[in-house]
Amino acid sequence: MDSKVAKFVRQILLCKHFKGSRLIPRPYGPLLSPTQRNEVVHWDFLSLGEGLGESAYLLVVKDGLSHFCELFPCATPTAYEAAEALTMWYARYGIPATLLSDQGTHFRNEMMKHLAARLKVELSFTPVYSPWLNGTVEKLNKDVLQVFRALLMKYGLDQHEWPYLLPALQANLNHTRVQSLAGHAPIEVFTALPASSALDAIVVPANASRNERVMDLADFDDMIDQLRSSLHDLHREVADAKERQRLRDMAAHNGTPSNFDVDDYVLWSRIDQRLPNYKLLGLWVGPFKVTAVLPH
Repeated sequence: MDSKVAKFVRQILLCKHFKGSRLIPRPYGPLLSPTQRNEVVHWDFLSLGEGLGESAYLLVVKDGLSHFCELFPCATPTAYEAAEALTMWYARYGIPATLLSDQGTHFRNEMMKHLAARLKVELSFTPVYSPWLNGTVEKLNKDVLQVFRALLMKYGLDQHEWPYLLPALQANLNHTRVQSLAGHAPIEVFTALPASSALDAIVVPANASRNERVMDLADFDDMIDQLRSSLHDLHREVADAKERQRLRDMAAHNGTPSNFDVDDYVLWSRIDQRLPNYKLLGLWVGPFKVTAVLPH
């Protein structure tokens, strides 16, 4: 009798609106996995509040393979600011193959569409309410906020003075060695430049004499080929380390497979916590009919 009652309760549609978690994790699926620098570039706007001058937002641009990032302060999150940042990234590092972002109007608009067509850049957008698919830049946003809070508190600065800390913050993010890059720094993986340390300005080298090298212009081609080969090997090492970490994460986290298909009816978890009385609302709304199946 108990099993029959439990089965009956599970089939009551009204009960499903109020029981269960708001988020059902799914198994790991395929993502854009770059194997070269500038192959997949993630970007997102981060609101930091009004700063000195006109800056109130930060456009965070991050390379998918190397974690190399640039931080562009701006007054408003507009298509013009996004287009200007893309052209500056292109001027410094070349054309990225794919730009991945959410579906904000500052990224998905006619201006960005035409600019991407001129530069031959593929614009890729994550589905709505799926920030984990662009998780690498979301994690960077979290790191940016944490470092800003720590620096403002440590140096006794006003919260509106955050724009003055941008150079130090970006240098710290790009020159710090991380485990996910097999012990390399983002600037090393992205540009093949050696990562600098804050100790370089404090510690006096043991050998004060300068070792001058005479460069022959005829050797530049061979040196560039060696640099490209070394950078390619470094990218392969980083990609292998990331793939091993992804396999470990897949083995450690078991999600719930989707049990619905096209033409099925499902409930949708969409509770706006900004509403004053959201606690009395149902956890799930619907039912809705599934009309198509898209990636992720």
